[in-house]
Amino acid sequence: GALDPLLETLVGFNTSKDLSDRIKEIFQVMDEDQNGRLSITELRMGLRRLNTQHQVHLSREDFHIITEGGLMCDANGDLDLRHFEAILRAQLASFVQRHVAHMMVDAEESEAENAPV
Repeated sequence: GALDPLLETLVGFNTSKDLSDRIKEIFQVMDEDQNGRLSITELRMGLRRLNTQHQVHLSREDFHIITEGGLMCDANGDLDLRHFEAILRAQLASFVQRHVAHMMVDAEESEAENAPV
């Protein structure tokens, strides 16, 4: 997914509160005008500035998908912290599921390669 580089940095959380604190910190860094809301511009610029292994590129289509067609946004199309956290938690769950599925496929392929003939 588009947010995978960011999600990789969140995967090591210890508790639900730790995850919330990390998400809040990211939100505050991105909220340049400190109005408690992230516009798509702030979000896209903030994602590019994050210190992640790979740069995050969020298209308008990606934004539309992660905000459930804008339902997670306010009337101005902005995200508050509560919705930003909900999005990141949902994306993180999907990220972890994808990685577990890939690991299972890799393990099955490895077992098949090492199986006696």
